[in-house]
Amino acid sequence: RDPSAAPPAVIIEAMEAFGQGSSVARLQDTIAQRGVACVYDRVGFGYSSDVESSGAWTNRTPAVIASQLHFAMKYGSDTINNRKVSWERSVKDSNNVTQTEWVPILPPYILLGHSAGGLYARQFASDYPDDVAALVLIDPLPSSAEEDAEIIKSYQQEALSPFMMQLCFRFLQPMGLFYTFFPFSDVIFTEKFKFTLQGGTEKPFNDLDILMAHIYQRQWCPSVLAEYEGLYDGDTPGIRTVAAADKKGYDMPTIIWVRDKARSISSSDPMFPASSEQIANAGRRSGDELFSPAAQTDQGFSRLPPPSGGHR
Repeated sequence: RDPSAAPPAVIIEAMEAFGQGSSVARLQDTIAQRGVACVYDRVGFGYSSDVESSGAWTNRTPAVIASQLHFAMKYGSDTINNRKVSWERSVKDSNNVTQTEWVPILPPYILLGHSAGGLYARQFASDYPDDVAALVLIDPLPSSAEEDAEIIKSYQQEALSPFMMQLCFRFLQPMGLFYTFFPFSDVIFTEKFKFTLQGGTEKPFNDLDILMAHIYQRQWCPSVLAEYEGLYDGDTPGIRTVAAADKKGYDMPTIIWVRDKARSISSSDPMFPASSEQIANAGRRSGDELFSPAAQTDQGFSRLPPPSGGHR
């Protein structure tokens, strides 16, 4: 990359079950203080239409999700203004009058994935390496390299199991009992998450309300189920393609940020042990040298260097 060029845009891939921009709104705000930060709703979540959602209840593998994001960034447009994916900035013209300018968001991007979003980000980086400047993975779910390896799932995936999502979609929602039996705000979200998403004590933001409103829409339960099945079900579970990508390694700088060992997901898969340093070592390419992790309070921070050719 040209050192004088603006930093790449950051595209945030949200976690499992909450694959919509409102769930990472405060993270986007923080990153946007330094550059361009983008969020989006995966098909079936957030502001997805009923037509889009009904077509998303099959084949929700990491490869499909990555291809849809790639298509949207390359060919997507604002249907109202007929404008490609862009960001807005204010500039002064020759008469010192402030004008609005729309700047296209072009590759390569920095992909930031949280939890299962880390699986989708890694798949994108593997399938479209020329479009990725760097990977940032926050508490990423591990893949499973071997057929008989233990599959590690998050707390949310365990709580929102296929049985619960089938029950939700086929019975609770049609009977109007969804609100009664699915008190998500108290069960799934921690108080810290709700506090942060609302912007603190004064609660200046309504993103939690937006998130909850979308969760109670008809398409949410089958969309959660479809992404779960896309990862773990079938003769060739979608997570295997991420495992193959992990085994091969990534041709771009990669940051893995995980909570301390006592609170991290642990795995018996030899490719993804518990500590951040071991995870980073397991996923790196042959010949790469791992930077020493820098501890930050209760966070582990590991960084992989760029390939031998340097930054693109």
